[in-house]
Amino acid sequence: MKDYKKHMSVILFLTGAILIGSSVSHAQTDGRVLILQGPGQGAVVNKTESGSYVEVEFAGSGMLTHIGAVTWEATLSMDYDYAIPDANGKLCVVASGSVVETIASGDTLTSEIVGLFCEIGDDGTPLVPDPPFTFNGTFIFTEGTGALDGTMGSGNISGSVDTDYKVIVSKNGTITK
Repeated sequence: MKDYKKHMSVILFLTGAILIGSSVSHAQTDGRVLILQGPGQGAVVNKTESGSYVEVEFAGSGMLTHIGAVTWEATLSMDYDYAIPDANGKLCVVASGSVVETIASGDTLTSEIVGLFCEIGDDGTPLVPDPPFTFNGTFIFTEGTGALDGTMGSGNISGSVDTDYKVIVSKNGTITK
């Protein structure tokens, strides 16, 4: 329970701070805070399970305001020992990880993400995660390279994974440089 409270504290701390890539195009924001929004799509490319610990890797592409086209790779880690069943018996678990987003020039922007990964499907197997899933969380930019060096920003990220492990994501926040 102590670790669960720690994970929930991290979520509460970062709320307001998935899975689509976001990168600042070559244009500077001149210190102005700009609204960052956009959809993306992708797929689960790998899933590793070890006991109750699950790590999922995603990859895809998207388009963001003030940014343009991006490709992204993300990893989410979660421990189902700390899963919480909802009123319908579906599982939710704290998930955290990172997203590395790349613009056409090859410059990258890294975000840390944290949120709730929730099962909305169920094959009847207790305590086994089954798609489809939803993810609702927050992101914060932590590092940029090249034209993206010095980029700051944060916001909300949400997404879903269907039964074929296809991903749809949305990112909304702010960005400045």
